[in-house]
Amino acid sequence: MKPRLLFLNRSYWPDTEATGQLLTALCEGLTDQFDVHVLAGQPNVPSTSTDWKNIEERNGVTIHRVKHTTFSKRNMLQKGINFLSFVRACQKQIRLLPQPDVVVFETDPFLLPFVADRFHRYSGCSMVGYLQDIYPDVAVALEKVGNNRAIRKLRSSLFDIYRRCSRMIVLSKDMKQLLLESEIPDESVSIIPNWADTQQIVPVESSNRFRRKFRLEKKFVAMYSGNLGLTQNLEEFVEAAAILQDDTEIQFVFVGQGARKKTLQQQTESLGLSNILFCDYQPIEELSHSLSAADLHLLPLTAGLSRCLMPSKLYGILAAGRPFLTNAPETSELFELTKSHHVGFTVEAGCPSAIAEAVRTAKTDRATLKNMGQRARQLAEDRFTKTLSVSAFAKSLQEVTRESSKQVIPTTRTTRLRKAILKRVPGHGVIRRRLPPKFGRRSCYIPANSDTAFVNPGFTEFKSLIRIASECIREGDRIWDIGGTTGLFSILAAHQAGHRGNVLSVQPDPNLAALIQRTSEHADNRDLTIDVLCASVSAETKIAQICPVEQNQRYRSPAEVLNGMQTVLAKQPQFSPATTLDSMLSVFSPPTFIRIDVEDAQQLILEGGKRLIEEYRPRICVIVEEKQIQSVKAILSSFGYDLLESSLPVSGREAGRQDVFNMMSVPSEQPLSQLASAA
Repeated sequence: MKPRLLFLNRSYWPDTEATGQLLTALCEGLTDQFDVHVLAGQPNVPSTSTDWKNIEERNGVTIHRVKHTTFSKRNMLQKGINFLSFVRACQKQIRLLPQPDVVVFETDPFLLPFVADRFHRYSGCSMVGYLQDIYPDVAVALEKVGNNRAIRKLRSSLFDIYRRCSRMIVLSKDMKQLLLESEIPDESVSIIPNWADTQQIVPVESSNRFRRKFRLEKKFVAMYSGNLGLTQNLEEFVEAAAILQDDTEIQFVFVGQGARKKTLQQQTESLGLSNILFCDYQPIEELSHSLSAADLHLLPLTAGLSRCLMPSKLYGILAAGRPFLTNAPETSELFELTKSHHVGFTVEAGCPSAIAEAVRTAKTDRATLKNMGQRARQLAEDRFTKTLSVSAFAKSLQEVTRESSKQVIPTTRTTRLRKAILKRVPGHGVIRRRLPPKFGRRSCYIPANSDTAFVNPGFTEFKSLIRIASECIREGDRIWDIGGTTGLFSILAAHQAGHRGNVLSVQPDPNLAALIQRTSEHADNRDLTIDVLCASVSAETKIAQICPVEQNQRYRSPAEVLNGMQTVLAKQPQFSPATTLDSMLSVFSPPTFIRIDVEDAQQLILEGGKRLIEEYRPRICVIVEEKQIQSVKAILSSFGYDLLESSLPVSGREAGRQDVFNMMSVPSEQPLSQLASAA
């Protein structure tokens, strides 16, 4: 069964922003190994409210969309409202989605780590950070916010979340170094660069449709293609165009949209420039032509930003086989890559005259440009393909799922507080708990007052259920779970038995039986075969009185009623039909494994299954108290069963009770070596 991933990011297909396109390609590339889900916002492309769906599937990826405000990005206040609206919608929606094994957050918007962390604490799933940029360092570097106390506190909170992640994935050595300096362990940080689809984006050397469309055939084109946002600092490129405005052969082209587009257009108009052309984003199928239309690409990266991000537009430029000009600092990975592979020009940041001079030099040296373009294409094919990056991402996520398989349902201060409150609320509710990742993406509804609703990693009873299911259930087994209070073992056993197996969960209390049925019908468990029988099991068929105990206590069995020793523990007792194991054979297929967890009624149940045990010889696990061990041993021995040499203690489950044990037994004709010990 594939592990389930949930990605959190506002932008996804059909959005044309680089982060949305990259995430779309990544998610679709992971579907062979993972069940991939994405929680995204409304599409940014022009549409009506009827053009998008809350849930849809595309190329193997399940897309869940939330509705949020879509004010103009040009206004910072309105942009902030959009972000907060999306984050709030995600917080409400995320718990309603199928339970993932790993939640992966991006930073669009930068508050998404808080959503992921809260969900991680609630569900126990693993958490991975995938940073296209690092906030609030980006905003501080752009001087959009000051490095004041509030910003420092925000940064501290975000980096605390990063330290709790199973893995942090960044795009460059510079970004990794920034995380390492913030005391994030080296072994938990991976560098996986972005990429370009080298099959979709190829060099177009002649008959370029973009050049024809905008009448650029005879021009030397210096192009910026991408988001016209806050991080690019494109004003100095406009100033460089002003310096070159007398050279009619040179044309600057800005392709894209963003918060700074209007400002750049106003700057162009105020300078009276005719050598700058603004174009909208081009369709994906036209990227080869639009990127190849440039003789030289413009790739800005200031010193403050080089440690916070890696321009994703780099990879499309390389795939199109075009050289570029960058103002990246000498200490940056982009500068080192440009120099070592000879794929572009470097200039000092903040110097429009240096940019203008480099563009003028490039125009006169076409042979150098051609060689740089060829090396750029080769570099893209060797190091920055989608196949390489997706494979590295899949490997990293597989490691995370393997590491998380050792986890047990978590307990936090919040869950302990929640338990304390629910214990005092009449008519308690239920809680959906996630099972350990080694049991797939399963979850189980449990009464809020049950011990296993808020287990901690050392909770012995829960560990014993995992141990029995892991070591004693075989592929294709038919399991009868007699008296399993919450149905937790039923889910564990059904998962181990696989699609060829099945589980019959027998529970006398109708409320608990309905809860087990609800668990079996949940989206996380629908591939399992679990039948629920609301009945008591004893030595004979009759009507039994069942008396659920008070809040926060285990539900007692009807054994005391059937044995003539009823203790009334509730003011309004309920009634349930009592059947025998042998009678159940007339309706249900004979089991290969039986687990009995009914206090004080183990002997009665075994006596009512004489024909089943003697004819079909199932493996049997009986949960017994210390005082009952000898009597249960005797009856199992009378049926020709051998006991395993040791038992797994379940610890005292109620105050004042003796220790409880799992007693495993197999038919004497079946070698004990065929069944792993539960000890």
